[in-house]
Amino acid sequence: MIASQPTHEMPAEQFTAKLAAVCGQYDFQFSAEHPRLWGGVKQVPLAGWDVAMVATNLHSATKTASHIRQDDCDSVFLIVQQFGQSVLAQNQRRIRLLPGDMMLIDSRQPSNFSFNGQRSMQISLHVSRTELIQRFGQSFVGGLALRGSDLTARSITALLGQVCNASGDEANDDRNRDDRTRDKGPRARLQKEALLGLLGLFLLEGQQADLVAERTGDGALWVLAQRAIADTFQDPAVTGENIARRLGVSLRSLQRCFTARNTTFRHELLNARLEYAREILGSAGALPTISAIALTAGFSDISYFSRRFREAYGCSPRAYMQGAHANVAQLL
Repeated sequence: MIASQPTHEMPAEQFTAKLAAVCGQYDFQFSAEHPRLWGGVKQVPLAGWDVAMVATNLHSATKTASHIRQDDCDSVFLIVQQFGQSVLAQNQRRIRLLPGDMMLIDSRQPSNFSFNGQRSMQISLHVSRTELIQRFGQSFVGGLALRGSDLTARSITALLGQVCNASGDEANDDRNRDDRTRDKGPRARLQKEALLGLLGLFLLEGQQADLVAERTGDGALWVLAQRAIADTFQDPAVTGENIARRLGVSLRSLQRCFTARNTTFRHELLNARLEYAREILGSAGALPTISAIALTAGFSDISYFSRRFREAYGCSPRAYMQGAHANVAQLL
């Protein structure tokens, strides 16, 4: 677990000013019923880069072309979800991030971060665009994402945790020492070099996924099928036939679309249901019953849900819920 930064309630203007100073200009949206926001912003230097730790319960933040011109920013942001959830959008890609998931955001292109007013914490690695191009060429595009279960994603999260946690320890040992003097040593340079290598793997894996869509010529169908699953997974009766009819394609065409990506409709439907259940189990809100969560996520058989959840996450739904709430309580 990456160390959390101090969080508290504050006027919305104060929080958004802090966030803009670290991450650039955005249009921030929040409920008029809650003039004070919960959150915190902390910046950690890393050999010429920055790591931002951002906690918020904003409704959303949108970067427009006008903001891009104002910022004149030369960074690419790797966003890592620490707790809570968010939906990030760029380049016609809209990805829901759960803890451990990550997405690459290009600061020179419009983007949207949606939190829906719920508490969320993210780590944002600000990577020099120039260094990224020098190392990998023009091979990156905003909107690439990796799930937290991916080995590369887990390695990136572990290394960022090392950077952020070490910074907190050093601050406690020497509060008068300038953070900027700590980011130029050999440790910081080696951490940065390791992150560059992992970013190369991140980009390669993202490109390979895009190549599948180009070679099969069904990229649009894949996107539509994913959206259809997102819209219908809570219905226990939904089938591949239902989705094929909804999209106006044959069932065989839909099956080929999934097979080209080494997956199946049933597998993607199951993942959508499990991730949704995990979101509820990890929520800091009320604690519904396990059976109610399973039914809401589209499972009609509670024992099947529990078995599949354990296979996916290594523990029972109840154990996951208890552990998630204990972790959130420590952070807040």
